[in-house]
Amino acid sequence: MDIVGTGRTATIYDVGNGKVLKLFKSFCDKSSIENEFRFAKTAKEHGIQTPEAYSLVEDDRGVGIYYDRLEGIDLGASLGKNVFRIKSLAQNAASLLWSIHQIEDKSANDWRKAFSSRLETVKQLNDVDKGLIADYIQSLPKGCKLCHGDLHVENYLYDGDRLSVIDWMGAHYGHPAGDVARVVLLMSSPVIAAEAGIFERIIVKRILGLYNRAYIHSYLELSDMNYEQIEAFRLPVAALRLAEEVPYEEEWLKSIIGQEIKRRHLLVEED
Repeated sequence: MDIVGTGRTATIYDVGNGKVLKLFKSFCDKSSIENEFRFAKTAKEHGIQTPEAYSLVEDDRGVGIYYDRLEGIDLGASLGKNVFRIKSLAQNAASLLWSIHQIEDKSANDWRKAFSSRLETVKQLNDVDKGLIADYIQSLPKGCKLCHGDLHVENYLYDGDRLSVIDWMGAHYGHPAGDVARVVLLMSSPVIAAEAGIFERIIVKRILGLYNRAYIHSYLELSDMNYEQIEAFRLPVAALRLAEEVPYEEEWLKSIIGQEIKRRHLLVEED
């Protein structure tokens, strides 16, 4: 089988007949893979532009999912090749996320319990900070909308005509503001151009700045949210991102977390 793509959690193999096998790396637990399969099928059934997920496979190679093969390149690479279409691409990407957020399950488990449980695994935070964040999570609205959980530019595919969404491993039912907050955080991560030269970093920063502004503006126009609602989720989103141990991010995330803990504490005192 020929490799057609690789990422942090999986390698993609062409298996012929217009299909691929997404074979997950050994550190991915099976429940997360099953989560991806379930939510990929849910999204497709509701008309979201995403590859069809056919079946789970588990053998001596590991655990994987058979998908339809999609042509195109990730949106991050597309932005650099379509600099005059950054605004329209951002609008389309925001519209696609908003469409995902129209899917709901009112019987879904409370996302706050899952987030608080995952918070316990963040070894870079002390118990005091974890307690503050856990209490803060309980003050946030529940929500029962489908959230992708990781919809940065590399999880959009662009074929020159339309965008598709991939990688549903982090999907869950929750509040859309938290999903958007995760996008905002990831799109400002220092890892994006950490190993690039100075000139390239300037270009990337400018492109992503234009994209991010158009993306947020478009999403807020489509939804009934305001930016303050998205910012309210910045603290838990940054805390849980720490658990992923992404290179170049730890000090940046700790700084955000410290600022947000102080900010939220001051807001409580003023009330």
